[in-house]
Amino acid sequence: MKVSNPLTIIAVFSGLAEGLATVSLIQLPLELQEKFIYFVMVFPTLLVLLFFGVLMFRPKALYAPSDFDNEDNYLKANNIEEAVKSKVRTEMQDVVGGVHTSDEEKQNLRSAINAAVEDSFKSARRDQIQEYLNAKYTATTQEICNSTGIHPSYASLILNNLVDEGILTKDKKGREVVWALNL
Repeated sequence: MKVSNPLTIIAVFSGLAEGLATVSLIQLPLELQEKFIYFVMVFPTLLVLLFFGVLMFRPKALYAPSDFDNEDNYLKANNIEEAVKSKVRTEMQDVVGGVHTSDEEKQNLRSAINAAVEDSFKSARRDQIQEYLNAKYTATTQEICNSTGIHPSYASLILNNLVDEGILTKDKKGREVVWALNL
C-alpha cells in the first residue's frame, strides 16, 4: 500500500496507536489500568483537536501533489511557484536596481524568469521519470505513475514530450501504453 497523503498517515497512526493501546491495556497491572484508560481516551481527542486545527488554519497541508488532477494546481494552491518567482524578482531588482533599464527590458527579464521557474518545476518531474526509466528501460504509464507519484495525465504529457524529443518510444500493447528508453 502506497501512503502518499497526510490524511492516510494520520489515520494509520491513530488506528495503530489505539489498537496497540487496547492490547497493552490487558497486560498492565490493575493499578495502572485506570491511568492508562484516561490516556487512551484523551489521546484520540487530542489528535482530533490537532487535526481540526490544521484543517482550519492550514487545509492545503493535508493534500499531496498526487491528489490534484494537474500538479501545476498543487503549486498554485500552495503558492510555491509564486513564492519562488517573487524571491527571484526581488533578487533581480537588487542586481538590476543600479543599472538603467527600460520597462521593456524589465518585462523581458520578468518573462524570462517566469519561464525559467516554470521549466524548473516541470523538469524536476521529467528528471524523475527519466531516472525511473533509466533503471527499468521499459514501463507502462501506470507503473511510472505508481513509482513516481505523478498523476497519470501529467505523466502522459511529460512522456509524450519525451517521445517528441526522441528520448523515448511509445508502443501500444492492447489497452496499455509501454514507454521505452531509446538507447
